[in-house]
Amino acid sequence: MKKIIYIALIFVAGLLAFFFFGKQMTKKENTNKPAMELTVFTVSASDTEKWNKVKQVETEEATYFITVKEVASSEEVFSNIIANGAAFGFGVREEEVKQFNNNLGDTIEDSKHNKLIEIEFFTFSNADEGFVLANFDYGKEELNSQKKDIKELYKKIYESFKEKSK
Repeated sequence: MKKIIYIALIFVAGLLAFFFFGKQMTKKENTNKPAMELTVFTVSASDTEKWNKVKQVETEEATYFITVKEVASSEEVFSNIIANGAAFGFGVREEEVKQFNNNLGDTIEDSKHNKLIEIEFFTFSNADEGFVLANFDYGKEELNSQKKDIKELYKKIYESFKEKSK
């Protein structure tokens, strides 16, 4: 009789242990992602209209909310992305970026006194659709090294743009 009680107690203790520890192991991690605001500066009404369809882009790391602003010239795109760290330009030709970089002095800084290295242009298509980013020297290697994966983020944003602008 004592053997049956011990076996029952061990069985009940095992079930309780499995219930408490098993429940903790099967819990989902907190899926709240950080949210970030990104601003797109465009120079054409058609690009602005297409980008307005892209409200947000979700990645594994974060959710990016997209705001679109149309400006009159590529020079305004450059000045706005320099002033706003969470911004990029779209629809500026690569030749204009090269011309800006060729005339770039070494005195341009953002509001946090980070020195502008160059305006960077890259594209994911054969069309003249390219992203324009301000590339700053942040003064610390660990901050500068975080810029390495930025093209992957913009590739996802571009894919979302192409999907929504069909």
